[in-house]
Amino acid sequence: MADARRLARLARVREVERRRAAEQAATSGGHHDRLRALAERSHDLASSYAVRGDACDGATLAGLFGFRREMSMLSARAADDAQLAGLHAEQARLALSAAQRRRDLVGERLEREKQENEKRHHAFAPVLARSLNRRSDTRS
Repeated sequence: MADARRLARLARVREVERRRAAEQAATSGGHHDRLRALAERSHDLASSYAVRGDACDGATLAGLFGFRREMSMLSARAADDAQLAGLHAEQARLALSAAQRRRDLVGERLEREKQENEKRHHAFAPVLARSLNRRSDTRS
């Protein structure tokens, strides 16, 4: 019985771990998606400024080139950050899978322990009943 209680506590701990891992996986995935979208938007913006030809003087043209260069650098940095966030999201998904496996294993062990306890209880019940019947017969 002590093992069943210990396993039940362990099952609750594993469930909390699984929930935390699921929350982390969701957060990491969302972060990755936002960074990937930022990289795409900044790349599109930099590309749209690359084809502009409405500069009327050298200063305007230099400003457009400078803006395009900065947007390209921002796009590259956002793409690198998105890639890193993708790795973190994948690690979080793996951690979630591991937490689910640990929770399932403890749950299976707990179920086996309960079944064994139930078998022991049923095996002991007839012996106890006969013992109690004999006592009541001797007292009559």
